[in-house]
Order: sequence, then structure tokens, then C-alpha cells
Amino acid sequence: MNKTLITFIIALVFTIPILAQKQIWTLEQCLQIGVENNYDIKIKLLEVEKLKKQRHSYLSSIVPVIQSNFNHSYNFGSTIDPATNSRVSSNIQYDNININSRFEIFDLQSIRENQLLKLNAEIAGNDFEINKLMYQLEITEMYFKTLSTQELLKIQYKQFENTEFNFDRISKEVALGNKPTSDLFDIQLLKSTEENKITATKHLFQTEISSLFNFLNIQNFNSEIINLDASFQYFQLLPEKIATTPSIKKAELEVLKTKKNIESLKSINFPKLTAYHNLSSFYFQSLNTNPINTSNFKNQLLDNKENQVGFSLNIPIFNGSTLYNKIAATKIENEQSQLELENEKLRHQQEIEREKLVLKQLEIELENHLSTLIIANNSYNTTQSKFQNGIVDTQIFAMVKNNLLAMQYQLIQLQLNIEFQKIKLQLLQ
Repeated sequence: MNKTLITFIIALVFTIPILAQKQIWTLEQCLQIGVENNYDIKIKLLEVEKLKKQRHSYLSSIVPVIQSNFNHSYNFGSTIDPATNSRVSSNIQYDNININSRFEIFDLQSIRENQLLKLNAEIAGNDFEINKLMYQLEITEMYFKTLSTQELLKIQYKQFENTEFNFDRISKEVALGNKPTSDLFDIQLLKSTEENKITATKHLFQTEISSLFNFLNIQNFNSEIINLDASFQYFQLLPEKIATTPSIKKAELEVLKTKKNIESLKSINFPKLTAYHNLSSFYFQSLNTNPINTSNFKNQLLDNKENQVGFSLNIPIFNGSTLYNKIAATKIENEQSQLELENEKLRHQQEIEREKLVLKQLEIELENHLSTLIIANNSYNTTQSKFQNGIVDTQIFAMVKNNLLAMQYQLIQLQLNIEFQKIKLQLLQ
């Protein structure tokens, strides 16, 4: 009893680390980590953030701009004194302090340009969503391709168990003299062939896992302990669908941008109203006179201060023909962007209809394939019984077995393709 318990504990200790090493990756994990690690997406996101920072509200555009200046200077030389008509020294110290503020009360062009900055940020945001969508589709396609190879490997392992069973059975019958040695050679060839196929599929699976993880920019992984989730629940794991297709939204924003460009160009002809305020003062001292006879710095600044308040109205009269040519060209761009929007809507609708048709065709193929798979399974069971009774040889058994393997693999492919089409439709719509 104690030996059995000790043996069980030792087996458990060695088994737990092995089980712990197995990593099951879901499509949701691949999509999330892939987006987080992709440098192109990170660059696009930073571009969006940069354009958002360049935006400013209208209220911030009319906040006064305040500047201050301080000048300290010395003049050396001489000049004519009008009272004595004689030349006297003009060595003086001069200090000037100036504080001025200026703000735009009305500038339609600035308002239009700020609206364009906002649109540029939204367009960049849609570029980000488009890049993210295309990247997710590529991840999904690679995931299902790799998963298909993984499921093929499981089928091959399962069928190889049957081959090992037949190999053991025939080996015993040959040893008893009930079957010729040639039957043992045939089943050995079948077993060796299946082992080679399993090795090739395993290598292909590890290669596809490596390609997938490299595409996700994941480092330091072991492809031999990674499996993909085959629960067929991918459709429910996707993130919430966005309100509008990014490509269509971008085309709509491009139309709006050309309209705002026209408005911005036209706003150049509108007047600009600016208010300003200027506060200044100065300090003056002749270097040749006694400082006692000169007012101190503080008193001079208070006595010499000056305030200036005013408004400036800039009214454009003629800007030449260049502006009108730019407006005409921008109107053509607006027409082009409207056509591109209609073309994008049509292209997107056609793509959705095409993908729906593919999904419908796959579902029909799956229904027909299930009926054929029942026949193939029945044929295999019958042939297995005949093979055990010596009615059919190993070549016939191998042919029927390979047919069943192909049918089972095709079933997995159809199921995965249907799931992929559902995900693709959800991402595209």
C-alpha cells in the first residue's frame, strides 16, 4: 500500500511540471497581444495623439498673448546745447520697460484652421483603426491556418493508435504462424509511413506557431509546448463592433475636410479684428550730472509710464487670382472625395456580399460533407473488421484509412473556415 502511494506521489510530482508547461493560446489573446506589440500600430497611435495635441479650442485662440521687454543702454558722444550754442557731452543711461498684450477678437481663418486640425486628428484615428483591422484579420487568418495543422496532427495521432493496435495484433499472429511474414512487412510499412507523416505535420505546426508568434512580436517562446484553443468560441471572444466601418468613416471625413478647406480659403477674405494694450515706462540719467539732481529709478518709472489701448481691423481688399484658383482646385478635390466615398461604400458592400456568399457556400459544403463522412466512417469500420479477419490486405485497409483521414481533415478545415468567415464578417461590417 505504501509503495503504491509513494509511486503515485512520485508520478504526480513529475507530471505536474509537464502539465504546467503546456500553453493554450486563444484567438482573443493573440489579437490583444498582437495589437499591443505591433510597432506600426504604436506609431499610428502616437500620430493620433500628436494631432490631438495640436488642436486648440476657439476660446484658447483668443486668450491674450502677453510679452514684456526690458532694454538697458548707454549712449556716449556730444551734442549742441541750444541754450549756450556750445557742444556738451551727451553721455546718458537709458532704461526702457514695455509690457504689451494682444488678442484676436475675430479671426475666421483661425477658426477654420482649427476645425481642419480636428478633422486631421479624426482621419488619423480612422487610419489607426484601418491598420488595426487589417492586422487583426492577418492574425486571425494565420491563427486558423495553424489551428488547422494542429487538428490534423491530432487526427493523425488518433489513427496511428489504430495502426499500432493492428501492428501488435499482426505481430502476434505472425509469431503464432497464423499470418504470413509479408503481412507484417505491410503493416510495418504503413506504420512507418504514418510516423513520417506525423513528424512532417509536427514540424509544419511548429513552423507555423513560430511564424504566428513572430508576427505577434513575441520573444522567447517554445513552439513545442504551445497549443491553440480549439473550442470554436472565437466569434464571441471578439471585441465590440465599432459603429462605422473605418474605411467608410475615413472617406466621409475626407469629404468634410475638403469642404472645410474651401471654407478656410474663403475666410482669408474676411476681416480680422484685434485688440491690444501696451504699458511702457523709462528711466533716464545723464552720466555727466550729479545723481542727486536726477530722480530715482522708481519715481521716473511711475512718472513716465504710458498706457495705450486700441483695436486693429484688417480688411482684405484684393488677394490676387491665386486664392480663387486654390478655391476652384479644392472644389474639384471635394468632388473627387465624394466619388471616392461612393466607391468605398460600393466596394465595401460588394465585399460583404461576397464574404456572405462564401460563408453560405461553406455551410452547404459542410452539410454535404457530414453525410459523406458518415459513409467514409462506416466504410472504415467495415474494412477494419475485414482486415482483422484477413478478408482484405493492408493496401486496401491503408487506402480506406487514408480516405477517412482526408475526410476528417476536410471536416476540420470546413469548420474552421466557417468560423473564420464569421469573424471576418464581424470585423468588416
